[in-house]
Amino acid sequence: MSEELLLALVCAPRRRDHLFELADAVSDAAGPQRGQHLSRAALLDRTLPPPAERDRVRAWLEAQALGPILPGDGRVFLVRTTAARVAEVLGDDPARAMDRLPSPIAGLVAGFLTLRAPELLQPVGSTPDNPPAVLPGPTPGYAPAELRRVYNFPEDLDGTGETIGVMSLGGRLHRADLQAFCHACGVPTPEVHEVQLGHPGQGSRLHDLELAISTQWIAAMAPGARIVVYHVHPGTLGDAWSAWMLALLEDAEHAPTIASTTWIAAERAHSRQHGRRLFRVLLAQAAAVGVSVVSASGDWGPLGGVPRDVRDGRAVLDAPWPQGVFPATEDRLLSVGGTMITTLRPLTEQVWSAPPPPGLEGVLHYARVASSGGFSDHVPVPAWQRPHLRPWYARGDGPAVVPYGRGYPDVAMIASGPGVQRTPGGPLTGTGCRMVYRGRWLDHAGGTSLGAPIWAAILALANQARRAAGRPRLGAPAPALYALADAQPSAFRRVLEGSNRVAARALDGSGRASFRWFQGYDPAHGWDPVTGLGVPDVAAVVAGLSR
Repeated sequence: MSEELLLALVCAPRRRDHLFELADAVSDAAGPQRGQHLSRAALLDRTLPPPAERDRVRAWLEAQALGPILPGDGRVFLVRTTAARVAEVLGDDPARAMDRLPSPIAGLVAGFLTLRAPELLQPVGSTPDNPPAVLPGPTPGYAPAELRRVYNFPEDLDGTGETIGVMSLGGRLHRADLQAFCHACGVPTPEVHEVQLGHPGQGSRLHDLELAISTQWIAAMAPGARIVVYHVHPGTLGDAWSAWMLALLEDAEHAPTIASTTWIAAERAHSRQHGRRLFRVLLAQAAAVGVSVVSASGDWGPLGGVPRDVRDGRAVLDAPWPQGVFPATEDRLLSVGGTMITTLRPLTEQVWSAPPPPGLEGVLHYARVASSGGFSDHVPVPAWQRPHLRPWYARGDGPAVVPYGRGYPDVAMIASGPGVQRTPGGPLTGTGCRMVYRGRWLDHAGGTSLGAPIWAAILALANQARRAAGRPRLGAPAPALYALADAQPSAFRRVLEGSNRVAARALDGSGRASFRWFQGYDPAHGWDPVTGLGVPDVAAVVAGLSR
């Protein structure tokens, strides 16, 4: 029997060019419409396709006999169907699904999502977990209080009134660990809700750790903010990021104001498989309603992801050259790179490039990981970034021969502490910040998976301050942050030491798989494709964004 699926057909918004113009206008740091965001209901009214177009889409779906169409608002058609019927109608290749549509219908559809699910939005209960316990003493990793001092977090803001929607790809939320971490940090455990997209499936320890870093560090740095975790099944047939964004925007009950993802993919592969059409529309809708979206830049230096080809029983890079990382290269979100703090007194901070955390070298197939950064092959340079890229282009160096598109990351945050030798004669492994996992302290919360949720927390503080000053929420944050860097350079601290070079397994000239070094980018004054504008003086950033 063929697997039951839920097919979501997302209609193209009415007058899509007007949606993009609106998203640009409300995000323009110097424009007259800055901050004039729509409500979710008003956005639906403005973008809902006309009844005649919706009827044509429904008639086409009914003619395909995919299955019963569930009630909806007309922006998204949900169909209970099977994998076999989807393959017959749309083919086995998600990248070609839009090509299978007849021309009268193709222009009315933004994209498809196929979930292994009985429902699109399904609340879930807490994961059964160990009860809170007295934990062993904290590990040597950096604590939230130390980072609050390093980055000058304001003491009078906690993110109250903001809701941060976190993307989880197969991870389980261990609430007892979150409670223990918050208790150790001296902050209240936040209100956390979970929404399941599709069948929960089976994740791994790595998936759990990724979610734990996000929830624990958001709670520590913006303890007044609510958190909503959107669980996306790792085997979702379709674009998992679009499924997350669609659910977040449709979620009127929790109505997140900030969205944070630490899950990434090679831009080249994602574009080939899914294209940009649907996610681009969803990001424009997020900007229009004032939702700030944050993404980790990645941990692969100038490269696009982990080795996936297998040669001689070993995973090797299939594309060992500079390339972008999705969704960090998208222009309506904030991309966060990573730094490494080797000492606190005196403060020594450089570009993050270090051995992976213990136990992850065999999973990542990298002997050295680093802050991802570079240039998109698919997203043009946005107008607000263009003046900041010109000085970089004039340098004429780096591993990219002809940088074309949007540069990333936009900003940076701690990703690692110093490398340590955990056993006599053992290899160096990365350290980072503290976290709790299954009742135990760990010292390697890190990577840009740490920086993105901390920046989501910073945006929650900024939104709280803006609302207190009678201003609207920030919305798409990057244009305002670039404008702030021009007007108030002291809001960011440049990190000028190191590079984001990495060591990964690839084929050598004789066809053998071996680890080799890949040149990274070097930091520079102004913007660079390693740490972006730099790391924040959070109090100055929040104050600057509130004016």
